[in-house]
Amino acid sequence: MPVVVERGTCAQEGVGKPDYSKQIYHISRGETPRLMEPRHEEKQKVFVLFMPEAAPLGVGETKHLMDLETMLDMPYAVPAGYTWELREWMGSINGAVVDVGSATMEGTPVLAIPIYPMPDYCTHEYEQIIAFSSAYYDPLAEHAWVFDYTVKNLDTIPITGVIQIALFLHAIGTAEMTEKTVKCKYCGHEFKVPLRQTIIDCPSCGKRFFVPFYGRAPVV
Repeated sequence: MPVVVERGTCAQEGVGKPDYSKQIYHISRGETPRLMEPRHEEKQKVFVLFMPEAAPLGVGETKHLMDLETMLDMPYAVPAGYTWELREWMGSINGAVVDVGSATMEGTPVLAIPIYPMPDYCTHEYEQIIAFSSAYYDPLAEHAWVFDYTVKNLDTIPITGVIQIALFLHAIGTAEMTEKTVKCKYCGHEFKVPLRQTIIDCPSCGKRFFVPFYGRAPVV
């Protein structure tokens, strides 16, 4: 049987290979990390321990991280009506330390996780698969929690650097908070201010200091 060949044209589709340019464009603009931002009903809490050369972490010394929004040292109390989760961890130090993140529910220990950051190296992690969350134990947020985070010097030298974590809080049918307790960085006086206030004048010593406000939702 003879073979009949017909010639014609058709519209070209594609570019001959998968085109990932749009995806690459979004990634290069930081679209993926934006998934880590607080949602409308969430509040981000940032805690940090600064260890400058002027005030290093001494040999064998243990310190708590500090709430950047209030200047108060941890532990941090989360009232009933809120769940929390550990979403970010960052560390950059010059020697051996052990970090311990621990949590109690209504005064009962639930978990404690030791972390050993690598000396002379900067690590920064954002968690999308959450391993450290109160919702796994208390999904309806019926109980009060206390979360703590400490850093201990295991080395033979004073430690300099920084350790930082971030918690995300979720309100579960809870009335919005309007105040926060802050600690004066100069005299140590503790007092209440409006939740979103960042420029603060101490009523005790009269000095002014500044704190950040993180996130969108009014949770403290």
